[in-house]
Amino acid sequence: MHNFFNLSSALFMEAVPNIDETLAQKVVSAQKGVLHSSDYHLQKVNVYCALKIKKSQDTARIEIDKIQSEFDVFINSIESFDHRTHCNWLWSSRKQQQEVKELKELCTQLEIQKSRMDLEFFNQEMDLDDEFAKELAECDLQKALLKIEIDMKTEREIKENRDLDF
Repeated sequence: MHNFFNLSSALFMEAVPNIDETLAQKVVSAQKGVLHSSDYHLQKVNVYCALKIKKSQDTARIEIDKIQSEFDVFINSIESFDHRTHCNWLWSSRKQQQEVKELKELCTQLEIQKSRMDLEFFNQEMDLDDEFAKELAECDLQKALLKIEIDMKTEREIKENRDLDF
């Protein structure tokens, strides 16, 4: 029974290595009390939990070692790859990315320039329309003035002709 307790305490301390020391002492004291009160069921549960924790830690270590070895194999395969080819591919890829970026910037600039030209053309059309409207208005005014002038001449001539008739 004493060996059972020692095994339980040792497994618990190993399974939970970062546990607070005072808490660990309380657990050990509680285990001793349980052992002396002949309550084996709780003691067995503690041992079972400690064994499960230890087993899961061992399993985790095995998995970590497995992943580490796979990673090492991967790194070694990369290192054995022709380094120059890899660098050339990487340089080429980055260069293409830069060219794509520059082309996008150029397209954006061209779109802005086209928008400005469209706006300028529209403004010029508006100016031409305004000038045409002004010229048309001036022509209408000149035409009206000419008509008034003709009417006035005609009226004067008629008046002069009347005066001559008398």
